[in-house]
Amino acid sequence: MNPARRAHAVFLVTAAVCLGLFGWMVTLGTFRFLDEDVFGSFYDHQAAAWLRGRWDVPEPALSGEAFIVDGKVYGYFGPTPALMRLPLVALGLGFAQVTRLFMLLDYAACLAGTYALLWLAVRWRDPAAIPARWSIVVFVATVGLGSTVYFLGSRAYVYHEAILCGVAFALAGAYSALRYWQAPTTRWWLASLAAGVLAVQARAPIGLFALSVLGCAALGRSGTASRSVAESKAAPLHGRLRHLGIAVLAAAGVLSFNAVSYLKFGTF
Repeated sequence: MNPARRAHAVFLVTAAVCLGLFGWMVTLGTFRFLDEDVFGSFYDHQAAAWLRGRWDVPEPALSGEAFIVDGKVYGYFGPTPALMRLPLVALGLGFAQVTRLFMLLDYAACLAGTYALLWLAVRWRDPAAIPARWSIVVFVATVGLGSTVYFLGSRAYVYHEAILCGVAFALAGAYSALRYWQAPTTRWWLASLAAGVLAVQARAPIGLFALSVLGCAALGRSGTASRSVAESKAAPLHGRLRHLGIAVLAAAGVLSFNAVSYLKFGTF
């Protein structure tokens, strides 16, 4: 087995241990990932409302957390987790029973994002470098079991799912932004922008972080943009203007939170 495959194997074993412990936590030791939880059905109801062409949801989906506008009930929670549920709701599968499952998937995505960032950091100056196996165990286990993401498994409900989903997309957005910094003529910025918007629409402060990383990378690149032939062919906008445009799009991604608020509540 070559060194890179050994590193991946170490990650998979570490991640499996983390996932097992998180699964035990989020299911209260039962490992039943398809089950109803108190205040865990809002995103299913939101997805169902979209399929009917509406934003408002039934009152029981929110209870005391409801925002009532013109007699209609809305949730202030971002729509990204509901967007992820949309295919299941459309097929009539697991309605109001998949919060634990999606939290486990979000947690797995956080571990994968952590591992990707570790590789990126190790290879920042040496593309042939490989993370030490001990560093993989320590770094991934620290994030997976010694940070907020593990605590979020203490209860399966809307608040914790929103944060966990936001963290997963923020890690993906930050990774993509750093790849864009490394290779400014590529389209990594598109992946960073998409992940950042999804993070904003899961949990606004977390998404603000992700899009700030992209915005700072774009502004930094705008100050050092080369006028090489390769960069001038990368996009219709050349050099600095291209990167400034990306920074503006990152800011627009943050404001997408306000746009969704207007769609729901009629106010920014």
